[in-house]
Formats: sequence, structure tokens, C-alpha cells
Amino acid sequence: MMGEDVWPARLPVPGTAMGRVDATSQPPSGSGDNPDSGYHSYAYYRFELAQAQAVTLELTIMGAGSGNTDLGLELRSIGDQMLASSDGNTPTEQISRMLQPGSHIAVVSAAKQTGAAAAAYSLSIR
Repeated sequence: MMGEDVWPARLPVPGTAMGRVDATSQPPSGSGDNPDSGYHSYAYYRFELAQAQAVTLELTIMGAGSGNTDLGLELRSIGDQMLASSDGNTPTEQISRMLQPGSHIAVVSAAKQTGAAAAAYSLSIR
């Protein structure tokens, strides 16, 4: 697999990714694209650290959705263990954490306990 076909999408450190997530209408199977908008409920980004370092993930929610535009941010291990999350009702979410070398996953989520959301976003890591 090369280029855009790599999953999860690679996020350089430091770097920024932009996208959109939409959980306002779940697909019949419960996964995959939203049948109305064509976007996923979650966006996954993989980043690599060559050495232990402090990392800050910042999610800026840009709206562009109807109704609930509040998104969540998660930091997970490559084995899918939740390391940290930020899920407030603000236009930004942030996670700062000291991480060990290796692969880590950042997740932008539109499927939240407060209800389904739809919004564009910018995710930065430094």
C-alpha cells in the first residue's frame, strides 16, 4: 500500500491534518461511510516517535456541519489501548502527554455520548 491507501493515515511530527467526520446517520452495517454524507464517524492518524518525548495533540473544530459540531479527540496505543482523551464542549480539544518511542494513534471522533456530530477539523501535533 502506498500514499493515501495507508491506514491509518500518517501524521508527521510536527504536522497538521485536516478532514471531516460525520456520525449523524450511521451506515446500515454500523461501520464505513455515512450513507448521507460519505464521511466516516472516526478519523485515525498514526504517528511515529523515534525517542521518548512530550507530545501535544490539538484538535480545532471548524464546524461546517449541521446541528451538533462537537468532536472528541483520543490518544491510543498501536494496540488500541486508550491513553488519553479530550471530549469537552469547546471548539478545541487538546491532549499533552509524555510518550515512549514507537507508533501511536490519534483518533478524531464524531460519535460521542452526547450525541452524533458532524464537523470539519484541523488536527495538529507538536
